[in-house]
Amino acid sequence: MKPDKFVLFLAGPRSGHSWIASAIDAHPNACVGHEQDTLRKFQAWRKGRAKHKQENYDKLFSSPETLFSGIFRADQYFNENGRKTPSRWTKHYDQSIPGQIKENSDGIQVIGNKNGGFDLTVDRYFHELELFQQFIDIPLYFFVVIRSPFDAGHSERVIRKIQHRYYRLTYPKHLIYSEDFIQDPIKGMEDLLNFLELPVLRDHIDNVAKRTLKKRHRSRDRLNHTKSKLVGIARACQEYPLFNRYSLND
Repeated sequence: MKPDKFVLFLAGPRSGHSWIASAIDAHPNACVGHEQDTLRKFQAWRKGRAKHKQENYDKLFSSPETLFSGIFRADQYFNENGRKTPSRWTKHYDQSIPGQIKENSDGIQVIGNKNGGFDLTVDRYFHELELFQQFIDIPLYFFVVIRSPFDAGHSERVIRKIQHRYYRLTYPKHLIYSEDFIQDPIKGMEDLLNFLELPVLRDHIDNVAKRTLKKRHRSRDRLNHTKSKLVGIARACQEYPLFNRYSLND
């Protein structure tokens, strides 16, 4: 396996980036691991803080190739078990899409990891990026996935962190609004595949479109936000340009 790009995500919790990662993972030339904590493990290994897992991390980070193979194996195990992710409202979300289970890693051009919403909003991981890129020795590419904070339940702090991190990222980045992707998943997939310089395959895009939600979830109706939190979210949406499109009544 000789990938030429490593993909990471910047997003708040419940922003829809698990689905974007799953959609990319279904491409025959891509592998995007789910919740493999790559940056956290890298930092722990680099600083010798892995404790009883240090030996395992020494093996994982013995070379970029070993890391890539580890991500691929873990991703295939996850896919073979249905690619199910936790849900606030149901037992789980089914993130499976045809194409995620692969015979081998020979054709992988893009590899990466999707983590929970705080991988890059936490300072200590954000500052690992340059060292991590030097280690893997291939370019980092970023997907920034945003959903209405009224539905995702973001605090003002999370909104501010995403905004600031977005402008500080110096690597190639592609912005996706979850609501736009749901409205037109075919265009959304074409855009992100072009960003990654992967071939646009009609079967792959059709499989993603068939499995994408038919309409957005207005989770705000079930989250029981306090009045003060709603005021804070509205204030942050007005202040930070990435979130200007959102309001309580959108």
